[in-house]
Amino acid sequence: MSADRTGTTDRSSELRIVVGVSYSEQGIAALQWAIGQAQLICATLHAVRAFSVPPLIPYSHTHRAAISDIREQITKSERHQLDAHVAPLRANTDVQITTLLQEGAPAPVLLSVAKGAELLVLGSPGTGALVGTLAGSTSYSVLRRARCPLVLITVPPEHPRHRLYARLSRLHFDCATSIEAATAGRIA
Repeated sequence: MSADRTGTTDRSSELRIVVGVSYSEQGIAALQWAIGQAQLICATLHAVRAFSVPPLIPYSHTHRAAISDIREQITKSERHQLDAHVAPLRANTDVQITTLLQEGAPAPVLLSVAKGAELLVLGSPGTGALVGTLAGSTSYSVLRRARCPLVLITVPPEHPRHRLYARLSRLHFDCATSIEAATAGRIA
């Protein structure tokens, strides 16, 4: 923490919000909501995209080189897509947004990056048995193991059934407003 000349403490460099990047309607709404929340608490936003390369089995030394090229091309494509997705949002906000592209399953990647974060935000397609009411598999896995407050955006905010699902420690609650009350104690 650093103090400015007036003696107030600047915690903005310490506050982090992590948002999982998916290109679904809910993922876009989650990214937009996270930008708004980061602006409210003067936090840095970390936009995280996890991806996986399909398993490829090399049959010879030549195939190993080809597989390496395929992996590199998939990574470049993912990086381009992530940057193109975040760039317009960066241009319209003063929030510092960093991007992280990491190979791996989404839940473990997000949980690792979110360690010590003020908040983790995910878009959840709600593709369970009751569409729109249950979290997707990544959201469910993160919900069970997250060690920081979590917000799941299930539908865009302008949708009449918009609800935010939040988790604090082991307490689960459903709120129709903002998560500000839940994070207020941590940012005071």
